[in-house]
Amino acid sequence: PKDGSVYDWCVHKKTLSFVPWTYKIAKFKFKRSLPYFAILVPTVETTVFSTFLKNLMSVQRNVLVNGPTGVGKSQVISSFILGGLKSDNPDSPYASFDISFSAQTSSKNLQER
Repeated sequence: PKDGSVYDWCVHKKTLSFVPWTYKIAKFKFKRSLPYFAILVPTVETTVFSTFLKNLMSVQRNVLVNGPTGVGKSQVISSFILGGLKSDNPDSPYASFDISFSAQTSSKNLQER
């Protein structure tokens, strides 16, 4: 690619050429029935994150995600687990449960529950 860095591009599978991540962003459909905090608007960052999750999980690799609070890490992962892995479907080979942490959560809080 001539512009940006290597992280601004992904490989188009059919043509094996570099395309910007914006090419892969899913169309957003607003659903009035969803609660505000369940809405995930696709962006370049969420698309990159979801693609890496999918690719790493497809080759059975563990994923550790870190970053500042409030950027949507938990929301993207939850969306991927429920949507991509379909862990809420009884026929899925995947099962999931989640534990919510905040910046104030300590290891002792987890052990007490």
